[in-house]
Amino acid sequence: MTEFHGDYEALSEEDKDLIINPKHYEIIPPGNYPDGVEYIRIAEYAIGHLKGIEAHLVGQILKYSLRIGKKDSMLQDADKIKWYANHLSQILNEKSDNKGE
Repeated sequence: MTEFHGDYEALSEEDKDLIINPKHYEIIPPGNYPDGVEYIRIAEYAIGHLKGIEAHLVGQILKYSLRIGKKDSMLQDADKIKWYANHLSQILNEKSDNKGE
């Protein structure tokens, strides 16, 4: 299912679930790991120690890295990873520079 901009309330529960839990967020499908593993569970573990903008940016990098080529083109996802990583680097550099003041 692609982006949805219609009457969400009118959808069946199955269609709502497809919007909220799209297949490209299912990193490990059921059967390969007891009940499968979605991106959100991996992110909770992987970025739980981060806060604020750093947590958001690392989460975006992780999300696009894990789903690369499953929803959009690989190049598009790679460019998103690069953009978020560059932005994270810029923020960390700014924080590092401000510590010296």
